[in-house]
Amino acid sequence: MQEIAIDLQSRITCTKTQLNWSDLPQIEGDYTTLKQLFSNLISNGIKYQNKDTIPQVTVRYKEKRQFHQFEVVDNGIGIKEEYREKVFEVFQRLHTKGEYEGTGIGLSICKKIVDLHNGEIRVLPNPSGGSIFQIKIPKKQL
Repeated sequence: MQEIAIDLQSRITCTKTQLNWSDLPQIEGDYTTLKQLFSNLISNGIKYQNKDTIPQVTVRYKEKRQFHQFEVVDNGIGIKEEYREKVFEVFQRLHTKGEYEGTGIGLSICKKIVDLHNGEIRVLPNPSGGSIFQIKIPKKQL
């Protein structure tokens, strides 16, 4: 997380983003792709905001018996229920490039990374506005 915060420092400073994380464990997995996973989710939490909103992104961890559960929580624009599965498809965009820049591949890359770690990813609504990306990674890789 320290490295991701440094990599995103310019964007964090420019947007006045409040980035927080709880104590996170060291887990088995591919370092580079897991870093990309969290970087993509945090970047999206910063990017997909209502105007005049200060982005707030929090990475949380809950230890479960057979898997590690991470949540990347943001206060952004959220994702409507009918799109919560589609956002993980390649080139799936919910907004025009004029509204939000991007290629439409970030979340599909996140899904692929989680799949490669034999895990699961889903998006839930944040009750206080925004989204919660929940990631489950098995403790013992197959």
